[in-house]
Amino acid sequence: MAGRRPDRTVPPRAGTAAIGAVVHPPVTAIEEDRDLSSMSGVLTGTA
Repeated sequence: MAGRRPDRTVPPRAGTAAIGAVVHPPVTAIEEDRDLSSMSGVLTGTA
């Protein structure tokens, strides 16, 4: 992994995209009335 480069700024929506990537799968499962225990592997892998 490359080190942080102070001459390159982080895009303004990068934080929003990162949060959305983590929150979207469980929210979708809840909306589709699926059991969240089926996502244990996905949630463990993102931690």
